[in-house]
Amino acid sequence: MFSFFKRRKAKKEQELLEQQEQQRLEQEALAKQEQERAEQEARAQQEQQRLEQEALA
Repeated sequence: MFSFFKRRKAKKEQELLEQQEQQRLEQEALAKQEQERAEQEARAQQEQQRLEQEALA
């Protein structure tokens, strides 16, 4: 009986660890997407400034 509870507790702990790992991976993916979006925005802004300067020239 005791080993049943130990196994069940170990299984729950393992599930919790897997859930935490999944959340960590999702957070990393979101952070990476945000970084790529910010870089893309910066490139678009640079391109816009370049076009405006060309128009003034």
